[in-house]
Amino acid sequence: MTYQNALRQLRFNKARIFSLIGPEDFLKRVFIEEVRKVYSGYELYTDMEGMHLGFIENKIVLLKDLMEVKELMPKLDGYDGVAIFSFSSATNLKSKDVSMVLSKSCVVECGRLRGYGDDYPLWIMSRMIDAGYEYQDGVEKELFLKIGPDMAALDNELYKLYAVKSDNKKILIDDVDRYVPTKALKSAFDILEFVLRRDASKALHCFKMFNNSNDNLLELVKFMAGYMEKIYKILFLKYKKMDIQEIAGKVNIPVFYIRTKYLPWATSLGYQFIMDKYEELCRLDILMRVFRGNKNILMENFIMGCAR
Repeated sequence: MTYQNALRQLRFNKARIFSLIGPEDFLKRVFIEEVRKVYSGYELYTDMEGMHLGFIENKIVLLKDLMEVKELMPKLDGYDGVAIFSFSSATNLKSKDVSMVLSKSCVVECGRLRGYGDDYPLWIMSRMIDAGYEYQDGVEKELFLKIGPDMAALDNELYKLYAVKSDNKKILIDDVDRYVPTKALKSAFDILEFVLRRDASKALHCFKMFNNSNDNLLELVKFMAGYMEKIYKILFLKYKKMDIQEIAGKVNIPVFYIRTKYLPWATSLGYQFIMDKYEELCRLDILMRVFRGNKNILMENFIMGCAR
């Protein structure tokens, strides 16, 4: 099933069991985020340790491997929650176990767009419209020419444009020229994002690119510690039933980012993970000042630890 048709199935409650296939991880992540929006009152489970699918009602279960599929498949009939099977591009979709899953689920095709033609510009236009922004003709092509065929990088640059145009919701070509660098470099925000997603591989890649143009690791540590503290506050204030507009004012982060990024991440990670990483970064700040060896190793070890 095409991606858009699968979204319609989700939004109109026509399906509750989904299989995400294909090579585009960005689309898989966006689909999972959309599931969480549609079923905002449901709790997300990212593994099946110590749980049985048949007893989990009003929950979203995300499975990324098939270790327990034979046990779980019979329990999917009549299941009251939402189940998402996310398969890597290396998965053999014709195997017996995978075929069994696909036959009982809504298959969501997460394929990459063509690098030529209008596929990417049309996708950029749809993202701006979905976010509630107008745009000058040609903005989508200008952005694509600067960044290239990379959904995740394009989406990151769109978020930056949303932030600077939050008062006047129309994006101009001049905005793209002013705020979007050619072949956008990975930033401290990119490293933080992948740390919060617990994706060590991509976080390390971003760190390597960041480090090529920045030599002040201490500032990076301070930045990440500051944001970990802000994310903890977001979670705490939300628990206290504070309005999201008030939260934005307290932590000095735009409402749009809190609603679509930081609050979902904080909810998924939980208080303990965030506090542990904040304390590690505080210790790392001290260690960076006295360590005489290669300081890159210290940051790389921190990033690797976030995936465990």
